[in-house]
Amino acid sequence: MSSNLSRQAPAYDKTVFAVPSAIADEAAGILMAHGALGCAVNLGRGRIAATATSWNEPPPSPTNGRKRHRDPIVKLEAYFDHITPSRLSRIHRALLAGGFVDRDRAPQTVRIVDPGWSTRWMTRFKPFAMGRRLLIAPPWSETQRRGRMRLVINPGQGFGTGHHGSTAGALRMIERLCDGHRVRDGLDVGCGSGILAIAMHLFGVARIVAIDSDPIAIENARENLELNGVTGIRLSTAPVTTFKRQFDLIAANILGSILIELAPALIRLMRPGGHLVLGGILKRERDLVLEKYGNKLRLADELTDRGWATLVLQR
Repeated sequence: MSSNLSRQAPAYDKTVFAVPSAIADEAAGILMAHGALGCAVNLGRGRIAATATSWNEPPPSPTNGRKRHRDPIVKLEAYFDHITPSRLSRIHRALLAGGFVDRDRAPQTVRIVDPGWSTRWMTRFKPFAMGRRLLIAPPWSETQRRGRMRLVINPGQGFGTGHHGSTAGALRMIERLCDGHRVRDGLDVGCGSGILAIAMHLFGVARIVAIDSDPIAIENARENLELNGVTGIRLSTAPVTTFKRQFDLIAANILGSILIELAPALIRLMRPGGHLVLGGILKRERDLVLEKYGNKLRLADELTDRGWATLVLQR
Protein backbone atom coordinates (compact mmCIF):
# COMPACT_ATOMS: atom_id res chain seq x y z
CA MET A 1 0.00 0.00 0.00
CA SER A 2 1.44 3.34 -1.00
CA SER A 3 2.47 5.95 1.52
CA ASN A 4 0.20 8.45 -0.27
CA LEU A 5 -2.82 6.24 0.42
CA SER A 6 -1.72 5.80 4.02
CA ARG A 7 -1.75 9.56 4.51
CA GLN A 8 -5.19 10.03 2.95
CA ALA A 9 -7.17 6.94 3.88
CA PRO A 10 -8.86 6.41 7.24
CA ALA A 11 -7.55 3.70 9.54
CA TYR A 12 -9.26 1.33 11.90
CA ASP A 13 -8.44 -1.46 14.36
CA LYS A 14 -9.06 -5.07 13.36
CA THR A 15 -9.46 -7.29 16.42
CA VAL A 16 -9.52 -11.06 15.91
CA PHE A 17 -11.33 -13.42 18.29
CA ALA A 18 -11.16 -17.24 18.16
CA VAL A 19 -14.73 -18.53 18.46
CA PRO A 20 -16.58 -21.82 17.80
CA SER A 21 -18.12 -21.64 14.33
CA ALA A 22 -21.63 -22.49 15.56
CA ILE A 23 -21.83 -19.35 17.70
CA ALA A 24 -19.82 -16.94 15.55
CA ASP A 25 -22.97 -15.09 14.44
CA GLU A 26 -24.10 -14.63 18.02
CA ALA A 27 -20.68 -13.38 19.11
CA ALA A 28 -20.65 -10.97 16.16
CA GLY A 29 -24.02 -9.62 17.24
CA ILE A 30 -22.58 -8.77 20.64
CA LEU A 31 -19.56 -7.08 19.08
CA MET A 32 -21.79 -5.05 16.76
CA ALA A 33 -23.92 -4.00 19.71
CA HIS A 34 -20.83 -2.69 21.45
CA GLY A 35 -19.08 -0.63 18.87
CA ALA A 36 -17.84 -2.79 16.01
CA LEU A 37 -18.24 -1.11 12.61
CA GLY A 38 -18.42 -4.53 10.99
CA CYS A 39 -17.54 -8.19 11.50
CA ALA A 40 -16.25 -11.00 9.29
CA VAL A 41 -15.74 -14.72 9.86
CA ASN A 42 -12.35 -15.72 8.44
CA LEU A 43 -11.97 -19.42 7.64
CA GLY A 44 -8.28 -19.09 6.80
CA ARG A 45 -6.37 -18.92 3.52
CA GLY A 46 -8.12 -15.68 2.68
CA ARG A 47 -11.61 -17.20 2.77
CA ILE A 48 -14.32 -15.06 4.36
CA ALA A 49 -17.44 -16.98 5.35
CA ALA A 50 -19.64 -14.00 6.14
CA THR A 51 -19.46 -10.28 6.68
CA ALA A 52 -21.81 -7.81 8.30
CA THR A 53 -22.15 -4.13 8.99
CA SER A 54 -25.62 -4.48 10.49
CA TRP A 55 -25.60 -7.73 12.46
CA ASN A 56 -28.95 -7.22 14.12
CA GLU A 57 -30.36 -10.68 14.67
CA PRO A 58 -28.39 -13.34 16.50
CA PRO A 59 -29.76 -16.80 15.78
CA PRO A 60 -31.49 -18.92 18.41
CA SER A 61 -29.17 -20.95 20.62
CA PRO A 62 -27.10 -22.72 17.95
CA THR A 63 -25.63 -25.64 19.80
CA ASN A 64 -28.60 -28.01 19.27
CA GLY A 65 -27.42 -30.16 22.14
CA ARG A 66 -23.82 -30.38 20.93
CA LYS A 67 -20.93 -29.41 23.12
CA ARG A 68 -19.48 -26.15 21.91
CA HIS A 69 -15.87 -27.28 22.14
CA ARG A 70 -16.50 -29.79 19.32
CA ASP A 71 -17.31 -27.03 16.86
CA PRO A 72 -14.39 -25.95 14.67
CA ILE A 73 -12.74 -22.72 15.74
CA VAL A 74 -12.89 -19.80 13.30
CA LYS A 75 -11.42 -16.32 13.38
CA LEU A 76 -14.04 -13.66 14.02
CA GLU A 77 -12.69 -10.30 12.86
CA ALA A 78 -14.25 -7.17 14.36
CA TYR A 79 -13.45 -3.71 13.03
CA PHE A 80 -13.36 -0.58 15.19
CA ASP A 81 -12.37 3.01 14.49
CA HIS A 82 -10.23 2.65 17.60
CA ILE A 83 -10.32 0.24 20.51
CA THR A 84 -8.47 0.97 23.73
CA PRO A 85 -6.92 -1.83 25.80
CA SER A 86 -9.43 -1.23 28.61
CA ARG A 87 -12.39 -1.44 26.25
CA LEU A 88 -11.04 -4.58 24.60
CA SER A 89 -10.49 -6.16 28.00
CA ARG A 90 -14.07 -5.38 29.03
CA ILE A 91 -15.55 -6.86 25.86
CA HIS A 92 -13.29 -9.92 26.07
CA ARG A 93 -14.32 -10.59 29.70
CA ALA A 94 -17.97 -10.41 28.72
CA LEU A 95 -17.44 -12.82 25.81
CA LEU A 96 -15.60 -15.17 28.16
CA ALA A 97 -18.46 -15.05 30.66
CA GLY A 98 -20.90 -16.02 27.91
CA GLY A 99 -18.75 -18.90 26.71
CA PHE A 100 -18.14 -17.31 23.31
CA VAL A 101 -14.34 -17.37 23.33
CA ASP A 102 -11.56 -19.62 24.61
CA ARG A 103 -9.85 -18.34 27.75
CA ASP A 104 -6.46 -19.46 26.43
CA ARG A 105 -6.74 -17.50 23.17
CA ALA A 106 -6.37 -13.77 23.69
CA PRO A 107 -7.77 -11.45 21.00
CA GLN A 108 -5.24 -9.83 18.68
CA THR A 109 -5.52 -6.27 17.36
CA VAL A 110 -3.77 -4.70 14.38
CA ARG A 111 -4.11 -1.20 12.93
CA ILE A 112 -5.13 -1.20 9.26
CA VAL A 113 -5.27 1.61 6.72
CA ASP A 114 -8.59 1.49 4.90
CA PRO A 115 -9.08 2.78 1.35
CA GLY A 116 -12.83 3.18 1.85
CA TRP A 117 -14.38 0.22 3.71
CA SER A 118 -15.03 2.03 7.00
CA THR A 119 -16.67 5.03 5.33
CA ARG A 120 -18.78 3.23 2.71
CA TRP A 121 -21.15 1.90 5.36
CA MET A 122 -21.72 5.44 6.62
CA THR A 123 -23.26 6.42 3.28
CA ARG A 124 -25.95 3.81 3.94
CA PHE A 125 -26.93 5.54 7.19
CA LYS A 126 -30.20 7.22 6.19
CA PRO A 127 -32.60 9.06 8.52
CA PHE A 128 -35.13 6.71 10.09
CA ALA A 129 -38.08 6.98 12.46
CA MET A 130 -37.73 5.55 15.95
CA GLY A 131 -40.68 5.05 18.26
CA ARG A 132 -43.47 7.61 18.05
CA ARG A 133 -41.50 10.86 18.19
CA LEU A 134 -37.87 10.50 17.14
CA LEU A 135 -36.12 10.82 13.80
CA ILE A 136 -32.54 9.52 13.97
CA ALA A 137 -30.31 11.14 11.37
CA PRO A 138 -26.62 11.50 10.47
CA PRO A 139 -25.14 15.01 10.58
CA TRP A 140 -24.92 15.27 6.79
CA SER A 141 -28.69 14.88 6.36
CA GLU A 142 -31.11 17.82 6.56
CA THR A 143 -34.19 15.58 6.55
CA GLN A 144 -37.06 16.72 8.75
CA ARG A 145 -40.32 14.89 9.43
CA ARG A 146 -43.40 16.55 10.79
CA GLY A 147 -44.17 15.59 14.37
CA ARG A 148 -40.73 14.05 14.99
CA MET A 149 -37.72 15.40 16.86
CA ARG A 150 -34.36 15.05 15.12
CA LEU A 151 -31.69 13.16 17.05
CA VAL A 152 -28.40 13.57 15.21
CA ILE A 153 -25.76 10.87 15.60
CA ASN A 154 -22.35 10.81 13.96
CA PRO A 155 -21.68 7.12 13.28
CA GLY A 156 -17.96 7.64 12.73
CA GLN A 157 -16.98 5.94 15.99
CA GLY A 158 -19.57 3.15 15.62
CA PHE A 159 -20.78 3.36 19.21
CA GLY A 160 -24.50 3.18 18.45
CA THR A 161 -26.80 4.78 15.91
CA GLY A 162 -30.12 3.22 16.93
CA HIS A 163 -30.08 0.60 14.16
CA HIS A 164 -29.20 -2.28 16.46
CA GLY A 165 -32.04 -4.15 18.13
CA SER A 166 -30.73 -3.54 21.65
CA THR A 167 -30.45 0.23 21.15
CA ALA A 168 -33.82 0.42 19.41
CA GLY A 169 -35.46 -1.43 22.29
CA ALA A 170 -33.93 0.88 24.88
CA LEU A 171 -35.02 3.99 22.95
CA ARG A 172 -38.61 2.76 22.71
CA MET A 173 -38.75 1.96 26.41
CA ILE A 174 -37.30 5.34 27.41
CA GLU A 175 -39.95 7.06 25.29
CA ARG A 176 -42.74 5.05 26.93
CA LEU A 177 -41.48 5.85 30.42
CA CYS A 178 -41.03 9.56 29.75
CA ASP A 179 -44.53 9.74 28.25
CA GLY A 180 -46.18 7.96 31.16
CA HIS A 181 -44.25 9.10 34.23
CA ARG A 182 -42.66 12.16 35.75
CA VAL A 183 -38.94 11.73 35.09
CA ARG A 184 -36.86 14.46 36.71
CA ASP A 185 -33.40 12.98 36.26
CA GLY A 186 -31.74 10.18 34.34
CA LEU A 187 -28.54 8.16 34.23
CA ASP A 188 -27.17 6.52 31.06
CA VAL A 189 -24.72 3.74 32.01
CA GLY A 190 -22.30 2.75 29.23
CA CYS A 191 -23.44 5.70 27.14
CA GLY A 192 -21.35 5.03 24.01
CA SER A 193 -22.52 7.54 21.40
CA GLY A 194 -24.77 9.23 23.95
CA ILE A 195 -27.89 8.35 21.99
CA LEU A 196 -29.95 7.27 25.01
CA ALA A 197 -28.97 10.31 27.07
CA ILE A 198 -29.82 12.65 24.19
CA ALA A 199 -33.18 10.90 23.79
CA MET A 200 -33.89 11.47 27.50
CA HIS A 201 -33.17 15.17 26.98
CA LEU A 202 -35.50 15.37 23.98
CA PHE A 203 -38.23 13.65 25.99
CA GLY A 204 -37.98 16.33 28.68
CA VAL A 205 -35.68 14.90 31.35
CA ALA A 206 -34.07 17.93 33.00
CA ARG A 207 -30.95 16.50 34.65
CA ILE A 208 -28.97 13.75 32.97
CA VAL A 209 -25.64 12.05 33.66
CA ALA A 210 -24.03 9.84 31.00
CA ILE A 211 -21.09 7.61 31.92
CA ASP A 212 -18.74 5.29 30.09
CA SER A 213 -15.45 3.76 31.18
CA ASP A 214 -13.97 4.34 27.71
CA PRO A 215 -12.68 7.91 27.11
CA ILE A 216 -13.10 7.40 23.35
CA ALA A 217 -16.81 6.80 23.87
CA ILE A 218 -17.08 9.93 26.01
CA GLU A 219 -15.48 11.99 23.24
CA ASN A 220 -17.94 10.50 20.73
CA ALA A 221 -20.83 11.32 23.06
CA ARG A 222 -19.54 14.88 23.53
CA GLU A 223 -19.44 15.35 19.75
CA ASN A 224 -23.02 14.14 19.44
CA LEU A 225 -24.19 16.43 22.24
CA GLU A 226 -22.74 19.36 20.30
CA LEU A 227 -24.39 18.20 17.06
CA ASN A 228 -27.74 18.23 18.87
CA GLY A 229 -27.14 21.55 20.64
CA VAL A 230 -27.42 19.86 24.03
CA THR A 231 -25.48 21.41 26.91
CA GLY A 232 -27.12 20.06 30.07
CA ILE A 233 -25.86 16.47 30.09
CA ARG A 234 -22.89 15.69 32.34
CA LEU A 235 -20.40 13.20 30.90
CA SER A 236 -18.13 11.14 33.14
CA THR A 237 -15.80 8.14 33.13
CA ALA A 238 -16.48 7.49 36.83
CA PRO A 239 -17.55 3.90 37.61
CA VAL A 240 -21.25 3.54 38.33
CA THR A 241 -20.34 1.80 41.60
CA THR A 242 -18.99 5.13 42.94
CA PHE A 243 -22.27 7.03 42.47
CA LYS A 244 -24.38 7.84 45.51
CA ARG A 245 -27.35 9.94 44.32
CA GLN A 246 -30.49 8.24 43.08
CA PHE A 247 -32.34 8.71 39.78
CA ASP A 248 -35.89 8.45 38.47
CA LEU A 249 -34.68 6.72 35.31
CA ILE A 250 -31.57 4.62 34.69
CA ALA A 251 -30.74 3.11 31.30
CA ALA A 252 -27.99 0.51 30.87
CA ASN A 253 -27.68 -0.84 27.33
CA ILE A 254 -24.60 -3.02 27.84
CA LEU A 255 -23.65 -6.69 27.79
CA GLY A 256 -25.86 -9.06 29.74
CA SER A 257 -22.96 -10.40 31.79
CA ILE A 258 -22.02 -6.86 32.85
CA LEU A 259 -25.62 -6.11 33.81
CA ILE A 260 -25.45 -9.09 36.15
CA GLU A 261 -22.24 -7.75 37.73
CA LEU A 262 -23.68 -4.25 38.16
CA ALA A 263 -27.03 -5.33 39.63
CA PRO A 264 -26.30 -4.22 43.24
CA ALA A 265 -25.10 -0.78 42.14
CA LEU A 266 -27.93 -0.15 39.68
CA ILE A 267 -30.60 -1.22 42.17
CA ARG A 268 -29.07 1.02 44.84
CA LEU A 269 -29.16 4.05 42.52
CA MET A 270 -32.88 3.71 41.74
CA ARG A 271 -35.16 6.18 43.48
CA PRO A 272 -38.26 4.55 45.02
CA GLY A 273 -40.86 4.39 42.25
CA GLY A 274 -38.14 4.85 39.63
CA HIS A 275 -37.47 2.74 36.56
CA LEU A 276 -34.47 0.83 35.22
CA VAL A 277 -34.13 0.04 31.50
CA LEU A 278 -31.82 -2.90 30.80
CA GLY A 279 -30.71 -3.55 27.21
CA GLY A 280 -28.05 -5.50 25.34
CA ILE A 281 -29.52 -8.79 26.56
CA LEU A 282 -29.61 -11.80 24.25
CA LYS A 283 -32.94 -13.61 24.44
CA ARG A 284 -31.26 -16.63 26.02
CA GLU A 285 -29.78 -14.37 28.74
CA ARG A 286 -33.10 -12.80 29.68
CA ASP A 287 -33.94 -15.12 32.58
CA LEU A 288 -30.40 -14.98 34.01
CA VAL A 289 -30.45 -11.18 34.08
CA LEU A 290 -33.97 -11.00 35.47
CA GLU A 291 -33.05 -13.43 38.24
CA LYS A 292 -30.41 -10.97 39.50
CA TYR A 293 -32.85 -8.06 39.66
CA GLY A 294 -36.21 -9.70 40.23
CA ASN A 295 -35.90 -10.23 43.98
CA LYS A 296 -35.62 -6.46 44.59
CA LEU A 297 -37.51 -5.02 41.61
CA ARG A 298 -40.67 -5.85 39.70
CA LEU A 299 -40.76 -6.39 35.95
CA ALA A 300 -42.88 -3.53 34.59
CA ASP A 301 -42.45 -3.99 30.84
CA GLU A 302 -40.34 -5.80 28.25
CA LEU A 303 -39.92 -6.21 24.52
CA THR A 304 -37.84 -8.25 22.11
CA ASP A 305 -36.35 -6.75 18.96
CA ARG A 306 -34.42 -8.93 16.47
CA GLY A 307 -33.29 -11.39 19.12
CA TRP A 308 -32.45 -8.80 21.81
CA ALA A 309 -34.46 -8.37 25.00
CA THR A 310 -35.08 -5.05 26.74
CA LEU A 311 -36.41 -5.11 30.30
CA VAL A 312 -38.03 -2.34 32.34
CA LEU A 313 -37.88 -2.83 36.10
CA GLN A 314 -39.47 -0.68 38.80
CA ARG A 315 -38.50 -0.19 42.39
